[in-house]
Amino acid sequence: MTISFKYKAMDSSGKIVTGSMIANNDVDLELRVDKMNMDLISFKSESKSSLFTKKISITRTELINLTFHLEQLAKAGVPLVNSIEDLRDSVESSVLREVLSSIVEAIQAGSKFSESLKDYPTIFDEVYVSMIEVAEKTGKLGEVLHDLAEMIRWQDELFQKVKKY
Repeated sequence: MTISFKYKAMDSSGKIVTGSMIANNDVDLELRVDKMNMDLISFKSESKSSLFTKKISITRTELINLTFHLEQLAKAGVPLVNSIEDLRDSVESSVLREVLSSIVEAIQAGSKFSESLKDYPTIFDEVYVSMIEVAEKTGKLGEVLHDLAEMIRWQDELFQKVKKY
């Protein structure tokens, strides 16, 4: 059974970071925070009801930036897990940091990248996941991520134009 924790930690530069994370227990929480190169200071488990009512989401801009940076790292030949870990360690959003940590753990446990994205349908829709599946089959992750980033940018521009009216 997983538990949602609120935590306070210190990063390598001494900055205090707060966030929430889903973990199996307090030891698992400490290991997850440690993998993000942070030292756990304190934590508190959230109630079960807040875990099930909590909608995990990120902004469209965060998704565009994540996809763009993954594309650049893939085209540079950086291994996928290393790319996701680097991005996880550099993002400001605690939600995105938690999602990226979970994706890394799933991949390291033997899941495909596309399978790990399916755990977050409010962030990665069916089209996004399907395109990543195609990339895994064809070996063209950089190109597919480029297409995804362009598609999401176009959707964002369209949404902004519609919003004006």
